Amino acid sequence: MELADVDARWPGAAEPALRGARVRIPAGTHVAVVGPSGGGKSTLVAVLLGALGAERGRVRAPERPAWCPQDPQLVSTTIRENLRLAAPDASDQRLVEALRLAGLPGWGDRLDTPVGAGGSALSGGEAQRVALARALLVADAELVLLDEPTAHLDVPTADALLVRLRRALRDRTVIHVTHRWSETAHADVVLRVEGGEITVVRDADGALIPG
Repeated sequence: MELADVDARWPGAAEPALRGARVRIPAGTHVAVVGPSGGGKSTLVAVLLGALGAERGRVRAPERPAWCPQDPQLVSTTIRENLRLAAPDASDQRLVEALRLAGLPGWGDRLDTPVGAGGSALSGGEAQRVALARALLVADAELVLLDEPTAHLDVPTADALLVRLRRALRDRTVIHVTHRWSETAHADVVLRVEGGEITVVRDADGALIPG
């Protein structure tokens, strides 16, 4: 994954939300992204997803990433059908394993439970973990983008989740956006995005090479 001198601007914005972004991340690297609200973290995710094009520069990223958004974006149907949006042919066993990894063990008998409009029948943490399980079911995704996946969790539960994800996603490139500095301990590389600029806060044995 690479960004080379990338500027990115939201439609109608007076200034780019990302400026001169230069970073190259080898496959399999786990990256934590920190920074203040409005600093450009969501813009970085949008660019890597292909949802926002570069105004200048070059972006190279896998064509089919998996994404767990901060807003779970669940549809008004069952848990099973929400999960199968990512893997239409997945067996119930695979769905249950994804829920377990996402922090919802024992939900095997809840696959037919309606989530309500926008996930309203679930708590915020439950909805977020269903969305995470859905992202984990994208089997051929080389890049996994996690936007605040622990936002509704207490610290011990969040840490346990990140340990499981580290194991489950060990062969994939992971971009994990977080407001909790403690969660950067689970990453190989830490980036700070502030004022539209990307800074390397922590590198791991040259894993990340500034452009």
